[in-house]
Amino acid sequence: MKKSYWVATTALVVFTLLCVGGCKEEQKQEQLSAVPAAVVVDREDTIPVRGDNDGQTLFQQHCAVCHPGGGNIIDPLKALDGETLAANGIATVGDIVATMRQPVPGMNRFDKDLLSDRDAGRIAEYILQSY
Repeated sequence: MKKSYWVATTALVVFTLLCVGGCKEEQKQEQLSAVPAAVVVDREDTIPVRGDNDGQTLFQQHCAVCHPGGGNIIDPLKALDGETLAANGIATVGDIVATMRQPVPGMNRFDKDLLSDRDAGRIAEYILQSY
């Protein structure tokens, strides 16, 4: 008898929790659908949208481990700030991409099958604008 009581009680508690959880999810959906249509506007043409392929995200994925904050954990004389880049003969997006493709000793190589020209260019633009 005690076993049947515990099984029934447990089933009731689980059922109640599922119902309450489902109600909360339904409330969230109602809140989202209550947002006026005028607020939900695609403004991609005027507001830069950050996605998986923007320069900053790509930099974080591929470069930030060795270049945190634009520095260089292996060789401080190869940091990514404008002055250091200029001292190393690097001034353009093309220069940075070329270095990624044919790196100096100690730097990982970023071939086209690992990083497309477009994504490498986005990283280079991010570096030039940020550091």
